[in-house]
Amino acid sequence: MKRVLTYAFLALTGFFVVAAFAPVQAGSFLTPAIFVVDGGRVEQFTNAGVFVNQFAINGSGRFPNGAAGMAIDVNGNFFLTDIGNKNVSEFNSNGIFVRTFGSYGSGNGQFLNGIGGIAVGVAGNVFVVDAGNHRVQEFSNTGTYLSKFGTFGSGPGQFQNPGAIVVNVNNVTLTPTSVTTDDAASGEIWVADGGRVEQFTNAGVFVNQFAINGGGRFPNGAAGMAIDAGGAFFLTDIANKDVSVFSSGGAFLRSFGSYGSSNGQFLNGIGGIAIGRVSGDVWVSDAGNYRVQKFFDNGTFLQAVGTFGSGPGQFQAPGAIAIRGNVTACSTTLPINFCDDVQ
Repeated sequence: MKRVLTYAFLALTGFFVVAAFAPVQAGSFLTPAIFVVDGGRVEQFTNAGVFVNQFAINGSGRFPNGAAGMAIDVNGNFFLTDIGNKNVSEFNSNGIFVRTFGSYGSGNGQFLNGIGGIAVGVAGNVFVVDAGNHRVQEFSNTGTYLSKFGTFGSGPGQFQNPGAIVVNVNNVTLTPTSVTTDDAASGEIWVADGGRVEQFTNAGVFVNQFAINGGGRFPNGAAGMAIDAGGAFFLTDIANKDVSVFSSGGAFLRSFGSYGSSNGQFLNGIGGIAIGRVSGDVWVSDAGNYRVQKFFDNGTFLQAVGTFGSGPGQFQAPGAIAIRGNVTACSTTLPINFCDDVQ
């Protein structure tokens, strides 16, 4: 069984609203689901777009400007990047606040303006984009600073405006108790930086890059990025209000979406993107229209979920999206997104 681990995250697009939301429902968030950050909460939906549950993230001064990125670890814990406080907050699988790590600055473990994309690696370590310091930082799953990579510049391994980040595990073989790989690139890290995407090893060593800004694409960079089971890259274009698809080798394949409010269109605030591992369905945040949209991987529109409001299943500022797979067929010691897709 082959799987690709992907995470997708929203860059700063100006669509962050924090409001008083409906009460949080009690219960675990371990079931297979689509999770969407909306201002001061995270909402849970089935793959059919039906609202299931929600939990608040904005207590005690957290997330005054919303969350830029979200990732889920092996135990179902949520890690979210806080734009206003320049740190990362962790919530457990029941939606309960666990800890915060990081602060404002340029030292190790600190962030300037532009904290954004976040991803969980194969070993459970957390990678966070620190655009203001032109780098990516690595932390343990308890928030201990481990390492960093990147400096300012446009050369290989450098950054000018890093945003979305994906940890990609290709050619992963699952057994009930272990994960093995037969691909030297397994655990690779991909970072969107302006008009290009850079590839790094899981130790932060630069490997390769490809351009995404040909043909007028991505004049303001990419807001979100995801990788499908075939290794194709899907990136949300802030300026053009569409999604561009590139092959596993970085060749442009197609774009879908346009400016507007009809099905398959986006207003200002196109951002988070995530892909179902088995279904291949592509979920995209459309903050300007207060919804998330689902597409086939060929760009065919399938469904719109959400309306304006603060009630269950509604949105005021939908942003980052993460998909949690079905772990019933997998050992709970394995990374969640290696397992079966949501049903």
